[in-house]
Amino acid sequence: MKTLAIIKYILEVVAVGLLFVDWKMAIGVFILASIIHTIPLGPNVLLNTIAGYFITGGIIYIFIDWKIGITLIVVGFLVTKFHVWGNKKNFEYYGKMIEKLPPSVSEDFQEIVSNEINRLEKEGRIKSPYHKFVLQTESMALVLWFLRWSDVLPIAVQEEIFNTAYYQYLAQFKSAGLGEGEIKELYTEFEEIYPIYDKLAVGGDFTKIGTSFAQSISEATKTDLDVTEITIPLDLIEQTKAKLNEYHKIMKE
Repeated sequence: MKTLAIIKYILEVVAVGLLFVDWKMAIGVFILASIIHTIPLGPNVLLNTIAGYFITGGIIYIFIDWKIGITLIVVGFLVTKFHVWGNKKNFEYYGKMIEKLPPSVSEDFQEIVSNEINRLEKEGRIKSPYHKFVLQTESMALVLWFLRWSDVLPIAVQEEIFNTAYYQYLAQFKSAGLGEGEIKELYTEFEEIYPIYDKLAVGGDFTKIGTSFAQSISEATKTDLDVTEITIPLDLIEQTKAKLNEYHKIMKE
């Protein structure tokens, strides 16, 4: 991702320089930079972007050269059709893999967090009931983030696992009597955490995530920073990764 970001930045600089030489080429380079920017977002976003540029470019080009304009629009629609066909095939292929996932998917990751909290409690590292609650919530947010961020399994399969674990976790709070407003706040909190962890995890180094995690616990509980809590995310990530690898073996059978 860092390499793609560098390439995108270089292309944008080149495009700005080309504006004073050949504006058509400059626009082409800008479009290429935009397409490269969408690569980490997955094939759906990438193909949508490419199709959008072809169709938009075609509509504009009709007023310059109608033949080129029509060609670009046709290519754009062909890319869209290919995208729909590809999604259908992916659904069929990955659907068979998803069917092999164990029914415990919705609970496995909550169990990982629960086991980690129990271990911390036995070691005497839980300072209060509220500290335990914050640790549990932040730990679950981290595990869900890793399910969303990592690529241990194919994107479609991992998205299904993330959605199953995520909404089951939120449903559990609803069953426990939490109101819609409180659940919405929790959902918003998780959504705010994900981009922070995305930035900190560049290069697959989770050390900064550990520091951020410990600081969040300290701020939420209004206690001094506990440096031993920096290692909690690393433990959770390893256990989550192991569980995903376990699913991978099941799906290959």
